[in-house]
Amino acid sequence: MPEAPTEQLELQPETLGRVFARLQELHAASAEGRTDLERIQDGMRDLILGATTLEAKQALVALRAQGILERADREHWTSRQLADAILAMRQDITQRIFAEHWYESTLSTSEYPIHAATYGTNMFRFDLRSLMSDSPSPERLQEFGVIMFDVDGLRSFKDCTSHAETTRFLQGIVRILVNTQGPTRKRLEARGIDVIPMATGGDEFVLYLRGKTPLTQQLIDETIAGFQQEVSGSTELQAMLDFDSENVLIQYGLPSSAQRKEFAKKDDAQKQEELSRIRATLPKKFIPYIAGGGALLTQGIDLAVEKDEHDLQGEKENFLSLREKIVYGTLDLAEKRQKINKEGDKQERRKMDWRQFHFETRGSEARKLQERIDRLEEIVADTRARCQTLLEAADPTARPLQEQILQLTDKNRALQARHEDTTRREEREFRELAQTISAIELVIASMRSQHERLLAIDTNEAEATQGHINNLQAEIDSLRIKKSAWEIDRSAAAVAA
Repeated sequence: MPEAPTEQLELQPETLGRVFARLQELHAASAEGRTDLERIQDGMRDLILGATTLEAKQALVALRAQGILERADREHWTSRQLADAILAMRQDITQRIFAEHWYESTLSTSEYPIHAATYGTNMFRFDLRSLMSDSPSPERLQEFGVIMFDVDGLRSFKDCTSHAETTRFLQGIVRILVNTQGPTRKRLEARGIDVIPMATGGDEFVLYLRGKTPLTQQLIDETIAGFQQEVSGSTELQAMLDFDSENVLIQYGLPSSAQRKEFAKKDDAQKQEELSRIRATLPKKFIPYIAGGGALLTQGIDLAVEKDEHDLQGEKENFLSLREKIVYGTLDLAEKRQKINKEGDKQERRKMDWRQFHFETRGSEARKLQERIDRLEEIVADTRARCQTLLEAADPTARPLQEQILQLTDKNRALQARHEDTTRREEREFRELAQTISAIELVIASMRSQHERLLAIDTNEAEATQGHINNLQAEIDSLRIKKSAWEIDRSAAAVAA
Protein backbone atom coordinates (compact mmCIF):
# COMPACT_ATOMS: atom_id res chain seq x y z
CA MET A 1 0.00 0.00 0.00
CA PRO A 2 1.54 3.37 -0.96
CA GLU A 3 2.50 5.49 2.01
CA ALA A 4 2.44 9.23 2.46
CA PRO A 5 5.93 10.66 2.95
CA THR A 6 6.88 10.79 6.62
CA GLU A 7 7.68 14.21 7.98
CA GLN A 8 11.34 14.15 8.90
CA LEU A 9 12.24 15.33 12.40
CA GLU A 10 15.86 14.78 13.29
CA LEU A 11 16.68 15.74 16.87
CA GLN A 12 20.17 17.19 17.07
CA PRO A 13 22.44 15.46 19.64
CA GLU A 14 23.03 18.73 21.50
CA THR A 15 19.26 19.31 21.81
CA LEU A 16 18.73 15.76 23.05
CA GLY A 17 21.55 16.18 25.55
CA ARG A 18 20.17 19.52 26.77
CA VAL A 19 16.64 18.16 27.27
CA PHE A 20 18.00 15.03 28.95
CA ALA A 21 20.06 17.11 31.36
CA ARG A 22 16.98 19.22 32.13
CA LEU A 23 14.96 16.08 32.84
CA GLN A 24 17.64 14.82 35.23
CA GLU A 25 17.83 18.21 36.96
CA LEU A 26 14.07 18.42 37.51
CA HIS A 27 13.90 14.76 38.48
CA ALA A 28 16.48 15.27 41.23
CA ALA A 29 14.61 18.36 42.47
CA SER A 30 11.38 16.35 42.78
CA ALA A 31 12.84 13.52 44.87
CA GLU A 32 11.49 14.61 48.30
CA GLY A 33 12.83 11.51 50.04
CA ARG A 34 10.87 8.96 47.96
CA THR A 35 12.29 6.55 45.42
CA ASP A 36 11.00 6.40 41.86
CA LEU A 37 9.72 2.88 42.51
CA GLU A 38 7.65 4.19 45.42
CA ARG A 39 6.29 7.02 43.26
CA ILE A 40 5.38 4.62 40.45
CA GLN A 41 3.68 2.25 42.89
CA ASP A 42 1.72 5.19 44.32
CA GLY A 43 0.73 6.25 40.81
CA MET A 44 -0.54 2.75 40.01
CA ARG A 45 -2.47 2.54 43.28
CA ASP A 46 -4.12 5.90 42.59
CA LEU A 47 -5.39 4.57 39.24
CA ILE A 48 -6.86 1.36 40.66
CA LEU A 49 -10.44 2.51 41.14
CA GLY A 50 -13.41 0.92 42.87
CA ALA A 51 -13.93 -0.15 46.48
CA THR A 52 -14.44 -3.83 45.57
CA THR A 53 -11.21 -3.95 43.57
CA LEU A 54 -9.27 -2.36 46.43
CA GLU A 55 -10.78 -4.78 48.95
CA ALA A 56 -9.89 -7.73 46.73
CA LYS A 57 -6.34 -6.41 46.44
CA GLN A 58 -6.01 -6.07 50.23
CA ALA A 59 -7.36 -9.61 50.73
CA LEU A 60 -4.88 -10.99 48.20
CA VAL A 61 -1.99 -9.15 49.88
CA ALA A 62 -3.05 -10.55 53.28
CA LEU A 63 -3.27 -14.09 51.88
CA ARG A 64 0.14 -13.89 50.20
CA ALA A 65 1.68 -12.29 53.28
CA GLN A 66 0.53 -15.22 55.42
CA GLY A 67 2.25 -17.63 53.05
CA ILE A 68 5.46 -15.59 53.17
CA LEU A 69 5.39 -15.49 56.96
CA GLU A 70 5.02 -19.27 57.15
CA ARG A 71 7.90 -19.78 54.75
CA ALA A 72 10.07 -17.28 56.64
CA ASP A 73 9.40 -19.17 59.85
CA ARG A 74 10.34 -22.52 58.29
CA GLU A 75 13.50 -21.23 56.65
CA HIS A 76 14.52 -18.89 59.49
CA TRP A 77 14.68 -15.71 57.40
CA THR A 78 16.17 -12.53 58.75
CA SER A 79 13.95 -9.50 59.32
CA ARG A 80 15.47 -7.91 56.24
CA GLN A 81 14.66 -10.93 54.06
CA LEU A 82 11.08 -10.96 55.30
CA ALA A 83 10.59 -7.22 54.72
CA ASP A 84 12.06 -7.43 51.18
CA ALA A 85 9.86 -10.42 50.28
CA ILE A 86 6.66 -8.72 51.48
CA LEU A 87 7.57 -5.49 49.66
CA ALA A 88 8.26 -7.38 46.42
CA MET A 89 4.95 -9.24 46.79
CA ARG A 90 3.02 -6.00 47.27
CA GLN A 91 4.69 -4.43 44.25
CA ASP A 92 3.96 -7.46 42.07
CA ILE A 93 0.28 -7.52 43.05
CA THR A 94 -0.08 -3.76 42.48
CA GLN A 95 1.50 -4.01 39.01
CA ARG A 96 -0.60 -6.99 37.94
CA ILE A 97 -3.87 -5.54 39.23
CA PHE A 98 -3.06 -2.21 37.58
CA ALA A 99 -2.44 -3.95 34.25
CA GLU A 100 -5.61 -6.07 34.44
CA HIS A 101 -7.74 -3.22 35.84
CA TRP A 102 -7.17 -1.09 32.75
CA TYR A 103 -8.32 -3.48 30.05
CA GLU A 104 -10.75 -1.96 27.53
CA SER A 105 -13.99 -3.76 28.32
CA THR A 106 -15.84 -3.49 24.98
CA LEU A 107 -13.17 -4.92 22.69
CA SER A 108 -11.33 -7.24 25.08
CA THR A 109 -12.00 -10.98 25.03
CA SER A 110 -10.78 -13.57 27.52
CA GLU A 111 -8.21 -14.82 25.02
CA TYR A 112 -7.17 -11.46 23.57
CA PRO A 113 -7.59 -8.63 26.09
CA ILE A 114 -6.42 -5.16 25.08
CA HIS A 115 -5.51 -2.32 27.39
CA ALA A 116 -7.25 1.04 27.56
CA ALA A 117 -5.26 4.18 26.77
CA THR A 118 -4.90 5.02 30.48
CA TYR A 119 -2.66 2.00 31.02
CA GLY A 120 -0.29 2.60 28.11
CA THR A 121 0.13 6.35 28.54
CA ASN A 122 0.83 5.91 32.25
CA MET A 123 3.36 3.17 31.54
CA PHE A 124 4.99 5.66 29.16
CA ARG A 125 5.19 8.16 32.02
CA PHE A 126 6.42 5.54 34.51
CA ASP A 127 9.13 4.38 32.08
CA LEU A 128 10.48 7.92 31.73
CA ARG A 129 10.64 8.26 35.52
CA SER A 130 12.35 4.87 35.89
CA LEU A 131 14.82 5.85 33.19
CA MET A 132 16.04 8.71 35.34
CA SER A 133 16.99 6.25 38.14
CA ASP A 134 19.10 3.98 35.94
CA SER A 135 22.03 6.40 35.42
CA PRO A 136 21.23 6.45 31.72
CA SER A 137 22.72 8.29 28.77
CA PRO A 138 20.67 10.60 26.52
CA GLU A 139 20.68 7.86 23.86
CA ARG A 140 18.31 5.78 26.06
CA LEU A 141 15.53 8.19 25.05
CA GLN A 142 15.75 6.69 21.55
CA GLU A 143 14.34 3.36 22.82
CA PHE A 144 10.68 4.46 22.88
CA GLY A 145 8.06 5.05 20.20
CA VAL A 146 4.31 5.26 19.55
CA ILE A 147 2.16 4.07 16.62
CA MET A 148 -1.48 5.07 16.03
CA PHE A 149 -3.98 3.18 13.87
CA ASP A 150 -7.43 4.16 12.62
CA VAL A 151 -9.84 1.75 10.90
CA ASP A 152 -10.97 2.93 7.46
CA GLY A 153 -14.63 2.70 6.46
CA LEU A 154 -15.99 1.53 9.81
CA ARG A 155 -19.12 3.65 9.37
CA SER A 156 -19.92 1.85 6.13
CA PHE A 157 -19.24 -1.53 7.72
CA LYS A 158 -21.74 -0.61 10.44
CA ASP A 159 -24.26 0.51 7.80
CA CYS A 160 -24.04 -2.95 6.22
CA THR A 161 -24.22 -4.99 9.42
CA SER A 162 -25.02 -4.18 13.05
CA HIS A 163 -23.56 -2.86 16.28
CA ALA A 164 -22.71 -6.41 17.43
CA GLU A 165 -21.02 -7.32 14.13
CA THR A 166 -19.03 -4.09 14.19
CA THR A 167 -17.78 -4.91 17.68
CA ARG A 168 -16.84 -8.42 16.52
CA PHE A 169 -14.97 -6.92 13.55
CA LEU A 170 -12.99 -4.59 15.84
CA GLN A 171 -12.23 -7.52 18.15
CA GLY A 172 -10.78 -9.27 15.10
CA ILE A 173 -8.38 -6.37 14.59
CA VAL A 174 -7.53 -6.48 18.31
CA ARG A 175 -6.54 -10.14 17.93
CA ILE A 176 -4.01 -9.18 15.26
CA LEU A 177 -2.51 -6.37 17.36
CA VAL A 178 -2.42 -8.40 20.59
CA ASN A 179 -1.40 -11.84 19.28
CA THR A 180 2.28 -12.31 20.13
CA GLN A 181 2.49 -15.17 17.62
CA GLY A 182 1.56 -12.94 14.66
CA PRO A 183 4.36 -12.23 12.15
CA THR A 184 4.74 -8.53 13.00
CA ARG A 185 4.72 -9.06 16.77
CA LYS A 186 7.22 -11.93 16.42
CA ARG A 187 9.59 -9.73 14.41
CA LEU A 188 9.41 -7.05 17.10
CA GLU A 189 9.94 -9.60 19.88
CA ALA A 190 12.98 -11.01 18.07
CA ARG A 191 14.50 -7.53 18.19
CA GLY A 192 13.82 -7.20 21.91
CA ILE A 193 10.96 -4.71 21.49
CA ASP A 194 8.09 -4.85 23.98
CA VAL A 195 4.66 -3.77 22.68
CA ILE A 196 1.67 -2.49 24.66
CA PRO A 197 -1.43 -2.37 22.40
CA MET A 198 -4.25 -0.03 23.47
CA ALA A 199 -7.81 0.63 22.31
CA THR A 200 -8.39 4.37 22.58
CA GLY A 201 -12.03 4.56 21.56
CA GLY A 202 -14.20 3.45 18.67
CA ASP A 203 -11.99 2.55 15.72
CA GLU A 204 -8.67 3.89 17.03
CA PHE A 205 -5.74 1.92 18.43
CA VAL A 206 -2.30 2.82 19.80
CA LEU A 207 0.88 0.76 20.19
CA TYR A 208 3.49 1.81 22.75
CA LEU A 209 6.92 0.39 21.81
CA ARG A 210 9.81 -0.11 24.25
CA GLY A 211 13.12 -1.36 22.90
CA LYS A 212 16.41 -2.45 24.41
CA THR A 213 18.28 -0.60 21.66
CA PRO A 214 17.47 2.63 19.79
CA LEU A 215 14.38 2.49 17.58
CA THR A 216 14.36 4.00 14.09
CA GLN A 217 11.75 5.60 11.86
CA GLN A 218 12.30 2.76 9.40
CA LEU A 219 11.30 0.25 12.09
CA ILE A 220 8.18 2.31 12.88
CA ASP A 221 7.21 2.39 9.18
CA GLU A 222 7.89 -1.34 8.76
CA THR A 223 5.76 -2.13 11.81
CA ILE A 224 2.87 -0.06 10.45
CA ALA A 225 3.12 -1.78 7.05
CA GLY A 226 3.30 -5.20 8.73
CA PHE A 227 0.09 -4.73 10.70
CA GLN A 228 -1.64 -3.20 7.68
CA GLN A 229 -0.80 -6.29 5.63
CA GLU A 230 -2.03 -8.60 8.41
CA VAL A 231 -5.35 -6.75 8.68
CA SER A 232 -6.00 -6.42 4.93
CA GLY A 233 -4.92 -10.01 4.28
CA SER A 234 -6.99 -11.55 7.09
CA THR A 235 -9.50 -13.98 5.55
CA GLU A 236 -11.35 -13.97 8.88
CA LEU A 237 -11.94 -10.20 8.66
CA GLN A 238 -12.74 -10.33 4.95
CA ALA A 239 -15.41 -12.96 5.60
CA MET A 240 -17.24 -10.71 8.05
CA LEU A 241 -18.87 -8.78 5.19
CA ASP A 242 -20.36 -10.43 2.08
CA PHE A 243 -21.19 -7.92 -0.65
CA ASP A 244 -23.29 -10.55 -2.44
CA SER A 245 -25.64 -10.90 0.53
CA GLU A 246 -29.10 -9.44 -0.16
CA ASN A 247 -29.37 -8.22 3.43
CA VAL A 248 -26.02 -6.41 3.19
CA LEU A 249 -27.03 -4.74 -0.09
CA ILE A 250 -30.32 -3.53 1.40
CA GLN A 251 -28.65 -2.29 4.60
CA TYR A 252 -25.98 -0.43 2.64
CA GLY A 253 -27.89 0.89 -0.35
CA LEU A 254 -31.25 1.57 1.30
CA PRO A 255 -30.32 3.02 4.71
CA SER A 256 -33.67 4.66 5.56
CA SER A 257 -36.92 2.90 6.48
CA ALA A 258 -38.76 4.87 3.76
CA GLN A 259 -36.41 3.49 1.09
CA ARG A 260 -36.88 -0.05 2.36
CA LYS A 261 -40.67 0.28 2.37
CA GLU A 262 -40.58 1.40 -1.26
CA PHE A 263 -38.26 -1.48 -2.09
CA ALA A 264 -40.67 -3.98 -0.46
CA LYS A 265 -43.47 -2.82 -2.82
CA LYS A 266 -41.52 -3.74 -5.95
CA ASP A 267 -41.88 -7.03 -7.80
CA ASP A 268 -39.06 -9.56 -7.87
CA ALA A 269 -37.59 -8.30 -11.15
CA GLN A 270 -37.54 -4.69 -9.94
CA LYS A 271 -35.98 -5.76 -6.64
CA GLN A 272 -33.26 -7.68 -8.43
CA GLU A 273 -32.58 -4.70 -10.67
CA GLU A 274 -32.25 -2.42 -7.62
CA LEU A 275 -29.96 -4.87 -5.83
CA SER A 276 -27.81 -5.24 -8.94
CA ARG A 277 -27.49 -1.46 -9.14
CA ILE A 278 -26.32 -1.31 -5.52
CA ARG A 279 -23.93 -4.25 -5.99
CA ALA A 280 -22.31 -2.54 -8.97
CA THR A 281 -21.18 0.31 -6.68
CA LEU A 282 -19.35 -2.01 -4.26
CA PRO A 283 -15.91 -3.68 -4.52
CA LYS A 284 -15.52 -7.29 -5.65
CA LYS A 285 -14.98 -8.30 -2.03
CA PHE A 286 -14.54 -6.68 1.36
CA ILE A 287 -10.95 -5.72 2.15
CA PRO A 288 -10.37 -4.12 5.58
CA TYR A 289 -7.86 -1.29 5.79
CA ILE A 290 -6.22 0.54 8.68
CA ALA A 291 -4.33 3.82 8.45
CA GLY A 292 -1.22 4.21 10.58
CA GLY A 293 1.30 6.81 11.69
CA GLY A 294 4.07 6.71 14.27
CA ALA A 295 6.71 8.77 16.03
CA LEU A 296 9.82 8.20 18.10
CA LEU A 297 10.13 9.72 21.55
CA THR A 298 13.07 11.79 20.32
CA GLN A 299 10.86 13.24 17.57
CA GLY A 300 8.23 14.06 20.21
CA ILE A 301 10.92 15.87 22.17
CA ASP A 302 11.86 17.85 19.07
CA LEU A 303 8.21 18.85 18.55
CA ALA A 304 7.84 19.78 22.23
CA VAL A 305 10.95 21.98 22.06
CA GLU A 306 9.61 23.65 18.91
CA LYS A 307 6.21 24.36 20.49
CA ASP A 308 7.50 25.56 23.88
CA GLU A 309 8.41 29.24 24.05
CA HIS A 310 11.25 28.47 26.49
CA ASP A 311 12.56 25.40 24.63
CA LEU A 312 11.61 23.32 27.72
CA GLN A 313 14.04 25.36 29.84
CA GLY A 314 11.47 27.60 31.60
CA GLU A 315 11.99 28.49 35.27
CA LYS A 316 8.49 27.29 36.24
CA GLU A 317 9.02 23.89 34.64
CA ASN A 318 8.97 20.80 36.87
CA PHE A 319 9.58 17.14 36.11
CA LEU A 320 5.88 16.28 35.70
CA SER A 321 5.10 19.19 33.36
CA LEU A 322 8.19 18.55 31.23
CA ARG A 323 7.40 14.86 31.02
CA GLU A 324 3.81 15.61 29.92
CA LYS A 325 5.03 17.91 27.13
CA ILE A 326 7.35 15.17 25.86
CA VAL A 327 4.76 12.39 26.09
CA TYR A 328 2.03 14.42 24.38
CA GLY A 329 4.48 15.78 21.82
CA THR A 330 5.14 12.17 20.78
CA LEU A 331 1.44 11.24 20.77
CA ASP A 332 0.45 14.38 18.84
CA LEU A 333 3.07 13.77 16.17
CA ALA A 334 2.01 10.13 15.74
CA GLU A 335 -1.63 11.20 15.43
CA LYS A 336 -0.78 13.90 12.88
CA ARG A 337 1.10 11.41 10.71
CA GLN A 338 -1.70 8.87 11.01
CA LYS A 339 -4.24 11.40 9.72
CA ILE A 340 -2.00 12.44 6.82
CA ASN A 341 -1.43 8.82 5.85
CA LYS A 342 -5.15 8.03 6.18
CA GLU A 343 -6.10 10.73 3.68
CA GLY A 344 -3.26 9.75 1.36
CA ASP A 345 -4.28 6.08 1.42
CA LYS A 346 -7.92 6.95 0.68
CA GLN A 347 -7.01 9.13 -2.29
CA GLU A 348 -4.72 6.41 -3.63
CA ARG A 349 -7.56 3.89 -3.40
CA ARG A 350 -9.83 6.41 -5.13
CA LYS A 351 -7.49 6.30 -8.12
CA MET A 352 -6.99 2.53 -8.06
CA ASP A 353 -10.52 1.35 -7.13
CA TRP A 354 -13.30 3.93 -7.02
CA ARG A 355 -15.70 1.32 -5.60
CA GLN A 356 -13.51 0.85 -2.53
CA PHE A 357 -13.31 4.60 -2.07
CA HIS A 358 -17.07 4.86 -2.51
CA PHE A 359 -17.60 2.19 0.14
CA GLU A 360 -15.32 3.90 2.64
CA THR A 361 -17.04 7.29 2.28
CA ARG A 362 -18.62 7.71 5.67
CA GLY A 363 -22.39 8.00 5.94
CA SER A 364 -25.14 7.56 3.36
CA GLU A 365 -25.57 11.34 2.94
CA ALA A 366 -21.87 11.80 2.27
CA ARG A 367 -21.87 8.88 -0.19
CA LYS A 368 -24.76 10.36 -2.16
CA LEU A 369 -23.09 13.76 -2.26
CA GLN A 370 -19.86 12.13 -3.45
CA GLU A 371 -21.77 10.32 -6.21
CA ARG A 372 -23.32 13.58 -7.38
CA ILE A 373 -19.94 15.30 -7.28
CA ASP A 374 -18.39 12.52 -9.36
CA ARG A 375 -21.22 12.69 -11.94
CA LEU A 376 -20.97 16.48 -12.18
CA GLU A 377 -17.20 16.27 -12.63
CA GLU A 378 -17.75 13.90 -15.57
CA ILE A 379 -20.39 16.22 -17.10
CA VAL A 380 -18.16 19.27 -16.64
CA ALA A 381 -15.19 17.51 -18.25
CA ASP A 382 -17.31 16.36 -21.20
CA THR A 383 -18.93 19.78 -21.65
CA ARG A 384 -15.58 21.56 -21.44
CA ALA A 385 -14.21 19.32 -24.19
CA ARG A 386 -17.24 20.01 -26.38
CA CYS A 387 -16.95 23.74 -25.73
CA GLN A 388 -13.28 23.73 -26.67
CA THR A 389 -14.10 21.98 -29.95
CA LEU A 390 -16.82 24.50 -30.77
CA LEU A 391 -14.62 27.46 -29.88
CA GLU A 392 -11.96 26.19 -32.20
CA ALA A 393 -14.60 26.02 -34.97
CA ALA A 394 -15.88 29.52 -34.02
CA ASP A 395 -19.39 28.13 -33.60
CA PRO A 396 -21.85 30.69 -32.08
CA THR A 397 -23.38 27.94 -29.91
CA ALA A 398 -20.18 27.83 -27.81
CA ARG A 399 -21.29 30.64 -25.47
CA PRO A 400 -24.33 28.77 -24.04
CA LEU A 401 -22.09 25.78 -23.42
CA GLN A 402 -19.58 27.96 -21.57
CA GLU A 403 -22.38 29.26 -19.37
CA GLN A 404 -23.48 25.68 -18.73
CA ILE A 405 -19.93 24.83 -17.64
CA LEU A 406 -19.89 27.73 -15.17
CA GLN A 407 -23.28 26.71 -13.73
CA LEU A 408 -22.22 23.10 -13.33
CA THR A 409 -18.92 24.15 -11.78
CA ASP A 410 -20.74 26.33 -9.23
CA LYS A 411 -23.14 23.51 -8.45
CA ASN A 412 -20.23 21.12 -8.01
CA ARG A 413 -18.51 23.52 -5.59
CA ALA A 414 -21.72 23.82 -3.55
CA LEU A 415 -22.03 20.04 -3.30
CA GLN A 416 -18.39 19.71 -2.27
CA ALA A 417 -18.94 22.35 0.41
CA ARG A 418 -21.94 20.40 1.74
CA HIS A 419 -19.89 17.21 1.69
CA GLU A 420 -17.07 18.83 3.68
CA ASP A 421 -19.56 20.42 6.09
CA THR A 422 -21.10 16.99 6.77
CA THR A 423 -17.68 15.58 7.67
CA ARG A 424 -16.71 18.60 9.81
CA ARG A 425 -20.00 18.46 11.73
CA GLU A 426 -19.45 14.83 12.63
CA GLU A 427 -15.88 15.39 13.73
CA ARG A 428 -16.54 18.60 15.72
CA GLU A 429 -18.43 16.77 18.48
CA PHE A 430 -15.66 14.21 18.65
CA ARG A 431 -12.97 16.89 18.98
CA GLU A 432 -14.89 18.66 21.73
CA LEU A 433 -15.15 15.42 23.68
CA ALA A 434 -11.44 14.72 23.16
CA GLN A 435 -10.58 18.27 24.31
CA THR A 436 -12.64 17.75 27.45
CA ILE A 437 -10.74 14.55 28.19
CA SER A 438 -7.38 16.28 27.60
CA ALA A 439 -8.35 19.21 29.86
CA ILE A 440 -9.30 16.88 32.71
CA GLU A 441 -6.07 14.90 32.26
CA LEU A 442 -4.06 18.12 32.66
CA VAL A 443 -6.00 18.98 35.82
CA ILE A 444 -5.30 15.48 37.17
CA ALA A 445 -1.59 15.81 36.42
CA SER A 446 -1.49 19.19 38.18
CA MET A 447 -3.39 17.85 41.21
CA ARG A 448 -1.08 14.83 41.44
CA SER A 449 1.88 17.18 41.55
CA GLN A 450 0.14 19.15 44.31
CA HIS A 451 -0.69 15.90 46.09
CA GLU A 452 2.97 14.83 46.11
CA ARG A 453 3.99 18.14 47.69
CA LEU A 454 1.21 18.00 50.28
CA LEU A 455 2.18 14.50 51.42
CA ALA A 456 5.35 15.93 52.88
CA ILE A 457 3.49 18.86 54.53
CA ASP A 458 -0.11 18.09 55.44
CA THR A 459 -1.48 14.52 55.32
CA ASN A 460 -5.13 15.60 55.75
CA GLU A 461 -4.91 18.10 52.91
CA ALA A 462 -3.15 15.48 50.77
CA GLU A 463 -5.97 13.02 51.36
CA ALA A 464 -8.52 15.64 50.32
CA THR A 465 -6.54 16.34 47.15
CA GLN A 466 -6.37 12.61 46.42
CA GLY A 467 -10.16 12.47 46.71
CA HIS A 468 -10.49 15.21 44.09
CA ILE A 469 -8.07 13.32 41.83
CA ASN A 470 -10.10 10.11 42.12
CA ASN A 471 -13.32 11.98 41.30
CA LEU A 472 -11.76 13.55 38.21
CA GLN A 473 -10.34 10.19 37.13
CA ALA A 474 -13.80 8.63 37.41
CA GLU A 475 -15.24 11.46 35.31
CA ILE A 476 -12.62 11.02 32.58
CA ASP A 477 -13.23 7.25 32.54
CA SER A 478 -16.94 7.93 32.02
CA LEU A 479 -16.13 10.32 29.15
CA ARG A 480 -13.87 7.73 27.52
CA ILE A 481 -16.63 5.12 27.68
CA LYS A 482 -19.03 7.68 26.17
CA LYS A 483 -16.51 8.47 23.42
CA SER A 484 -16.03 4.78 22.57
CA ALA A 485 -19.76 4.03 22.47
CA TRP A 486 -20.53 7.19 20.49
CA GLU A 487 -17.94 6.39 17.84
CA ILE A 488 -19.52 3.00 17.13
CA ASP A 489 -23.16 4.17 17.41
CA ARG A 490 -23.10 7.53 15.64
CA SER A 491 -23.83 6.02 12.23
CA ALA A 492 -27.02 4.44 13.56
CA ALA A 493 -28.05 7.80 15.01
CA ALA A 494 -27.46 9.50 11.66
CA VAL A 495 -29.67 6.98 9.82
CA ALA A 496 -32.41 7.21 12.43
CA ALA A 497 -32.42 10.99 12.16
